[in-house]
Amino acid sequence: MNRPKIAITMGDPNGIGPELAIKSIERKAEELGFRPVLIGDEKVFADTIELLNSDLTLTKVKDLSASPPSGSTIELVVPEDLDVPEIEWGTIDPAMGEASFSCIRKAMDLAGRGEFDGVVNGPINKESYKLAGYDYLTELAYMGHLESEDVEPYIIGAMEPFFTVFVTGHIALREVPDALSTERVLLHIRRLNEVLKNLGLENPEIAVAGLNPHLGEGGQIGDEESKIIEPAVDLAEEEEINVAGLFPADSIFATALRRDFDGVVCMYHDQANIARKILAWKKGSSLYGGLSVPGGTTAHGTAFEIAGQGIADSDSMEDTLSYVTKLISD
Repeated sequence: MNRPKIAITMGDPNGIGPELAIKSIERKAEELGFRPVLIGDEKVFADTIELLNSDLTLTKVKDLSASPPSGSTIELVVPEDLDVPEIEWGTIDPAMGEASFSCIRKAMDLAGRGEFDGVVNGPINKESYKLAGYDYLTELAYMGHLESEDVEPYIIGAMEPFFTVFVTGHIALREVPDALSTERVLLHIRRLNEVLKNLGLENPEIAVAGLNPHLGEGGQIGDEESKIIEPAVDLAEEEEINVAGLFPADSIFATALRRDFDGVVCMYHDQANIARKILAWKKGSSLYGGLSVPGGTTAHGTAFEIAGQGIADSDSMEDTLSYVTKLISD
């Protein structure tokens, strides 16, 4: 009864989300000690269980205050407005984008009422949900909107060697310098430090990357380092955060591996994610920060090319559930 309840949404039904959910529950729910609750379509999950020859069974529920089912029975919440057409594996479909966001809405609504301790999403297809009429850069932006217009959620890239955070998100590269400020860099140093501490690191070591080649060559090819980023590092040191830098972006990840840094603060999206895609391929996690409950999703997408074959690797989803469980228990 005291196990944390984690909502696991199905993601885009034409992708591998339902498969990852079933595999991860089978392999990790008991070990990690959380109570999984699926959010999605009954037929989609039933067909996935059959595809995988899984021993799990489903029970539709509306009241999550009751005792959890025993054995291999998994609770399923079906959103009232959910409408899933016939599955066409690997295809972009606005109806499936709508279905994936319906599940997120339900999970966030129940989390807001205290029914869930965490929310983990199956992979979402951006093109599908945008065709459905949702003008959000990411599903996390939508989740923040569901909570409050004032919420600014953020992503922590979780992987085995070190964690990452990017100061600027899904914007054009030409816009990055203007989007940087000392306050935003300091904020993301604080955010990464807090998450690492919540995951059990007493005094995490954090490296900070520069923006320009060779840290701007003393201002010859950019002065963001001296005017914006270095002052943020100085302020973080004054707050007794264990921070180091600046390090050139082209060598910071090699330095982080060599010096065993726990986290790296990056200035823009791909600066952080290139390392993640190399070092944590098929593993790792994208953790959600800034929401009322811990959450996350896989470090990869819907993998349309292998959907429906039962061969998807669930390591990243399992990692996500593991990190979210740790954050809940903090």
